[in-house]
Amino acid sequence: MREDGKQRFRWNRTGRVQVSESELRFIIKLGRIDREEALALLAKHHGDQEAVFAELAARRPPRS
Repeated sequence: MREDGKQRFRWNRTGRVQVSESELRFIIKLGRIDREEALALLAKHHGDQEAVFAELAARRPPRS
């Protein structure tokens, strides 16, 4: 967890987001996206979980 209280995914030495397989599958299922899109989304938000889930929520159509 960062100093500002936001939780982030970890980064590895090559500069890629390091996320567990179960967390990645959850993002894929929640956003109804493929693996490459999920990894790109994580990289776009620099591993910030709140930002990733906020973007996924914004993409989903409203409930009817």
